Amino acid sequence: TRGLLEGASTHLRTARGIYRRLGDEEGMSATLRGAADLAVLHREYVSAEALYEQAEMTTTTDLEQVNRVLGQLGLAVAQGAWERARALLGRVKRMGVSHPVVEANIDRREADLALRSGDWVSATQAALRAATGYSAAGETSAAARCWRIAGDAQALQGGAAEALELYRRAAHAQIRISDWVGMQITVKHAS
Repeated sequence: TRGLLEGASTHLRTARGIYRRLGDEEGMSATLRGAADLAVLHREYVSAEALYEQAEMTTTTDLEQVNRVLGQLGLAVAQGAWERARALLGRVKRMGVSHPVVEANIDRREADLALRSGDWVSATQAALRAATGYSAAGETSAAARCWRIAGDAQALQGGAAEALELYRRAAHAQIRISDWVGMQITVKHAS
């Protein structure tokens, strides 16, 4: 969430080794999914697809299945595969896992899809729903990212004042939690 990708990669490799030694299939699945999420962020789409497929073979809980589908949705959005992304969004909503962070994750992915496919009104609405959900769950870094997404959508609609207020809100949250990587991105978007 904070953009510290190298550290995340190291921790995921360590965790995967521990889960492998313990024979913990669900832990293995979660670390494979996390590695796939990192591959998407690095634009290594073929690797991401392979890792999501590996994670699918060992996923046993509803929560981890939803997280994997959300990751695949993020991959589809990153690739500009709008129809596949919409199908995955529908699938994840039908899964019906009731968990505050999962619900915020779904809203955030919906915001990502809407923003990148040019539906800025829906992007703003979904991003603000996600930010509210993340805030209520104590996930300040994720909430700040969603305020930034809403700011981007407002800026693309010509709402400069609204966008700047959302960027300001994101930046203040990132300062409070020392999320300097996120803060730099927010400042770049605001400029």
